[in-house]
Amino acid sequence: MKKSLIPSNQDRQILLAKPLSLRLFSVIGTVAILLVLLFITFFEYTRKEHVYGIVTFGQGVVKIQAPITGIVSKLHVEEGEVVAPGDPIYTVTGEKTSSNNEQIYAGMYRQLELKKEFISQERNRLTALFEEDKNGLTGKIKSLEKSSTEISNQIEIQTKQVTLSKSVYERFENLVSQGFAPTFQLEERQQKYLEQVTILHRLTREQAELRQQIVDLHIELKRLPLKFNNQISSLETSNASLTQESLGNESKREQIIKASQAGKITAILAKEGQAVSEGEILTSTVPQGAELEVLLYVPSRAIGFLTPGANVLIRYESYPYQKFGQYSGTIKEISSTTVRSNELKLAGPVEANYYLIRVELTQQHVIAYGHKMRLQDGMKVEADVLVDTRKLYEWLLEPLYSAKGHLSTQVQPGAPL
Repeated sequence: MKKSLIPSNQDRQILLAKPLSLRLFSVIGTVAILLVLLFITFFEYTRKEHVYGIVTFGQGVVKIQAPITGIVSKLHVEEGEVVAPGDPIYTVTGEKTSSNNEQIYAGMYRQLELKKEFISQERNRLTALFEEDKNGLTGKIKSLEKSSTEISNQIEIQTKQVTLSKSVYERFENLVSQGFAPTFQLEERQQKYLEQVTILHRLTREQAELRQQIVDLHIELKRLPLKFNNQISSLETSNASLTQESLGNESKREQIIKASQAGKITAILAKEGQAVSEGEILTSTVPQGAELEVLLYVPSRAIGFLTPGANVLIRYESYPYQKFGQYSGTIKEISSTTVRSNELKLAGPVEANYYLIRVELTQQHVIAYGHKMRLQDGMKVEADVLVDTRKLYEWLLEPLYSAKGHLSTQVQPGAPL
């Protein structure tokens, strides 16, 4: 019976039964691998750079600083008040008191005013003296010209007298030579002739002296305004110097700070009676309708892929994002140069240099407990700047790309390896 069964068993195939769990695991593993491949191929990951910054107004905000060191004697505005150009905002007094309880700048101001009054009186005296000298010279010239005219008339008459005496003398000379007249008469006529010539010479000399005096007086009269103007110019220079010194002392003594542009007063830092230092920020004026923006300090390692229009996720320190969420913004401007970290008041890690990035906010408020809470200038923020977006496989292969790029820079084309 066993022999008859053996041939039939030899014609059959042997089947080994596989467990069901092994097949299931194979299918699940294959699907998982496919899903992983699809995931790393199509899924994107964005690298974010965590940075810090502040909320600030955009262009047009004017910081009002104390021009001198002193005491705020008058605050002319209130928080939120709208001002026009030229409106007074602060009055700052810088008056100092000496050891004997006298006001230094006020005393200096009085002394300068006395000097200016003396200069004014000296100017009036010189003006009066100029007019007096001018009138005196003009009168002398007129008097001398009158005398010169009279002498000219006398010279004309005397010239005729000389001509007549000469004619008489010549006639007597002929008579004496012919024996019709004695010699002594000729000498008398000669004496009279010489006397008339002497008188003519004296008149001519006097006229020449008068004319020279007139010329000298005209020269003096012409020089008189120049001399007067030089004296007045010297006084005006001294007066201008005193005025400048007075203004300088007055500016140190008290200054009224006025608005340079129309806008709204915000962040009043100094009150009446408060001591302030020169250059200290007292308040700010914000143009009507100015919107807030975020100013971010971005380190150089994160600046390479940033462009205007990139998105930014913002978290306000005053409103914890765990409760009030994050808010979005868009980069609108990137500085072309860096700012040193010691010039910035930063929270968080500090690096050597930072780029300044201005971010336009999508909204000017935060939703807190169902209410819109307006953002305030100077709020600190943390932000995630979306730096670089890639596929997952690109991030996984990043080390290989870096190694390849490193080798390509080390090995020059055509160089022996």
